[in-house]
Amino acid sequence: MTSFPVASPRRRFLAQSACGFGMLALADLMAKNGAIAAEALTSSHASGSAALAPKPPHFPARAKRVIFLFMHGGPSHVDT
Repeated sequence: MTSFPVASPRRRFLAQSACGFGMLALADLMAKNGAIAAEALTSSHASGSAALAPKPPHFPARAKRVIFLFMHGGPSHVDT
């Protein structure tokens, strides 16, 4: 006797297909951003100005190490 797969509920179908739709949207956004970035790159080279290019620092760095304190629930930098 042939057994047919049990129909999956709507929630399961949406959960399984959501990742696929998200990947399609991400691919489209990345393609659009890539085209815009390529146009901006060619236009900045054509004008000869690189306004957003990193510039060298005014002073040499002196710090050897940094201690980063992340205090979850602490006061914000605006309040202190």
